[in-house]
Amino acid sequence: MRLPAIAALAAVILLCAPAACAIENDATVPTYHADAARSGHYVVPGLTWAHAGDMRLDGAFDGRVPGNIYAQPLYWRPAGAAGGQVIVATEDNVVAALDAVTGRTVWQRSLGPATKRSALPCGNIDPLGITGTPVIDERSGALYLDAMVDRGDGPRHLVFGLSLADGAVLPGWPVDVADSLRAIGVTFDPRVQNQRGALTMVGDQLYVPYGGHSDPCGEYHCSVVGFRLDEPAAFGAWLTPSRGGGNWAPGGIAFDGKHLFIGTGVADSMDGWSGGQSVIRLPLDLDLNPTPQDFFAVSGSDYDHDLGMSNPLPIDLSDGGPHPALVITFARDGKAYLLDRADLGGVDHPLDAQTVAAYGIVTSPAAYRIGQDTM
Repeated sequence: MRLPAIAALAAVILLCAPAACAIENDATVPTYHADAARSGHYVVPGLTWAHAGDMRLDGAFDGRVPGNIYAQPLYWRPAGAAGGQVIVATEDNVVAALDAVTGRTVWQRSLGPATKRSALPCGNIDPLGITGTPVIDERSGALYLDAMVDRGDGPRHLVFGLSLADGAVLPGWPVDVADSLRAIGVTFDPRVQNQRGALTMVGDQLYVPYGGHSDPCGEYHCSVVGFRLDEPAAFGAWLTPSRGGGNWAPGGIAFDGKHLFIGTGVADSMDGWSGGQSVIRLPLDLDLNPTPQDFFAVSGSDYDHDLGMSNPLPIDLSDGGPHPALVITFARDGKAYLLDRADLGGVDHPLDAQTVAAYGIVTSPAAYRIGQDTM
């Protein structure tokens, strides 16, 4: 039995002046954790220790949308607009723009039938539609996302471009991922690939991470697929050398201004590096011929060494030093690994490794500064 597919997006209000409660400068939140580095650093001037106890749900906020919400809602306020909108994508393949104050629907767009769990070899989301967090192109007022659509001939991953003005599908979109990759000689089976991680946009290129539904299940690979925005099509892809290595993290791909970083889970063993249990540094053209400088991996085949549950987090230190550009990543077994972004170190060579939790780190880390300290 399926419960009614209506989710409610709740709004929390703080009992202080509206200007003090707003996110600093009423800034757009165009991507997961606010920026492509996934810093998760938001400034809400009125949210102080003294006022934290005054937070409560805003009962007047509507916020109803069809389907369950796995993707992070985004915030969009076009230049000159009187107010902002909350952009919500659901597992029913519905995208909605809600008035940020009232929660009422400004526009709503259905992108096609979501895929039932029974049509897939495995998985734990039913139905499966939009899971990964979309990304907003602030320059053009467009939204990009991946949706798992049942077109009658089986489930397909379709990458959409939508106008934020009214939700209309932009010319040239959607792109069928399997068909577009086949055109450049890459095999992609949509039935065994899931799209959980947030999308990343760099200039006129869009990057979409894929993994599996669960492990082990089918011949899936951790994959990063690149799409052109000006001429909608896949221009390249990177896949783990062996089966598996799933990317499960909601934060998906992080971008430090030069390279893409992604974490992977356990992959089938093979001679040489399998691509699993790793943090991988990818060039923007996705054409990687890996050296130990391009990846960090944990040896062994234990699921506790999964590095794909939490996205890598780039950190820049303000005091220089021998390693000013770092990335931190977390393993399922409770360890944190500190890496040099210029040389990730290969197998079992982090700058530092510490146990920071008893077990089971599955999270989306955040970073911010207090004075000269990075937290």
